[in-house]
Amino acid sequence: MSGRHFFLILFILALAVLAVGLVLCRPMEADSYAPGGFSMEAVDGAYVWAYEEQGDGVPVTVLSLEGGQELKDILSRFDGRGFGRTPASLFSDEAPSSFVGDRCWGVTLRCSVSGASLTFTFRGGALTISGGEQPATVLTQNKSTWASSIYDYILSLYPEPDPEPDPETPEEAE
Repeated sequence: MSGRHFFLILFILALAVLAVGLVLCRPMEADSYAPGGFSMEAVDGAYVWAYEEQGDGVPVTVLSLEGGQELKDILSRFDGRGFGRTPASLFSDEAPSSFVGDRCWGVTLRCSVSGASLTFTFRGGALTISGGEQPATVLTQNKSTWASSIYDYILSLYPEPDPEPDPETPEEAE
């Protein structure tokens, strides 16, 4: 085999790998990452959570959305949006880690008719989608701005904390 044939075969293999990579990393709608029975149109409930990483394992309060405007609002942020796998996610299943001060959130969309669900998690600046298989790290257009808007929206759903009672001062006690 001559050197020219070797480089021609190598070039053809590189093109094949590139074509497969482009197909696997292309943006797809969220439904494509879920098991067969999942459909965005059939979503009838969601669990959402948002927190700022503290590093001490503080429990996160999960909110349940059952119909209503809040569910429609959260669905509108995901429906029709393209999510493409990162090239690194094709070779690694390592979950992203977050650091103290990171803004993290999660959304699990549920279809009670089929029993299927799809979970989006944003931690450490990385977005993952998990359905019936391993989580996939994905990219989306304007990811940071989009993720920040979802974080802010989820925080707005949490009830306002009760105000702390003021301790009585000695003058007020008299």
